[in-house]
Amino acid sequence: MVEENIQNFFDLLQKSQIVLIALAKNPSNDAIGSALALSRFLSKQEKEVEIVCDSEPQKSLSFLSGLDDIRKNISKNESFVISVNTESVKLDELSYHTLDNHVDIYLQAQGGQKFKSENISFNTQPPVYDLIICLDTPSLEQLGNSYSQNALMFLDTPKINIDNHIANEGYGNVNIIEVTAAATSEIVFELLKRYENGLIDADISTSLLTGIISATNSFQKSLTTHNSFLRASELIGMGAEQQEIVKNLFKTRSFSMLKLWGRAMARIKILEDLRVPVYFSVVTAQDAERSTATAEDARGAFYELIANLPDLKILFFAFENKDTSKIDLYFYIHPNFKFIEAVNEFGAEQLTDSTARAQIDMPIQSIEEYLVKELAGLKDRLGI
Repeated sequence: MVEENIQNFFDLLQKSQIVLIALAKNPSNDAIGSALALSRFLSKQEKEVEIVCDSEPQKSLSFLSGLDDIRKNISKNESFVISVNTESVKLDELSYHTLDNHVDIYLQAQGGQKFKSENISFNTQPPVYDLIICLDTPSLEQLGNSYSQNALMFLDTPKINIDNHIANEGYGNVNIIEVTAAATSEIVFELLKRYENGLIDADISTSLLTGIISATNSFQKSLTTHNSFLRASELIGMGAEQQEIVKNLFKTRSFSMLKLWGRAMARIKILEDLRVPVYFSVVTAQDAERSTATAEDARGAFYELIANLPDLKILFFAFENKDTSKIDLYFYIHPNFKFIEAVNEFGAEQLTDSTARAQIDMPIQSIEEYLVKELAGLKDRLGI
């Protein structure tokens, strides 16, 4: 990590008192783990901290301390301010009366004087955060409504951007981007150790280790480094509950999801005529019915495919959703390729920095032919 960035990180933390931790829509477990750890760390220094995220965290993370405190909306929104000039007319009493469709505000002046309209003015006051920390979020747009509905606040407030993705746009006042780290939680851990090691307790350690274990698929992904093992060992020494993490992340999958995943694995194929292997699988509504699986199980099966396919660069997974009568087309594209091109081409909803879902209205039998045709026109823009 660049020493100047680390020092600037410390300086901004010390100056701040009310901190917003902002996460991407559909955040990774790594993002959640690092956010909960950082929030608890700052709270122990008597700072007011709020975590905001457009979507609900996964239920499998319910064992983490502080998960229920994550908000879907920014609470400290812009305020409308009514200002009363009391230089010449002194205020004696203020009261208000709430009615069905309006509020009456009463101002009583001292000494029989009266307030006039020229004594009253109106303005807006921006939110009171003095620091925003974005974690595991390559661009501000990926924050979803948190950003789009508060763009001026994000523009005006100092931002710290911590991430391990090469595609990060470097939008922070301080950018700590470590692409050699296997997880953002690793970066946060190193920062917290340097800030004040004694504040890292068992809850903080468990949150950070959750992020590392999830990001590396329990140290099985190729991006895992020797530092990942060393940091995990340190966190366990600090009280991280490794067995609890493994039980909740890997041993709570529903039987219906596992059956659907098995069907998807059995149908894995590699699409031809592309420089980079593109994995493809499909499950039908009949498969889902036989597996008693839901659309949510299909998403889980998609992430299982990502975790278990070796040296994966690109994956497309089609699920025939009987509830919508459309195909849920999930796809993963490695950060080395231009993921956003595929998002735009398929009109997809971005789930994480490298996964997305599109809804396609066509028979399930036609989806492979459609996909091959689309990729033929898209391959140069993707870089495949």
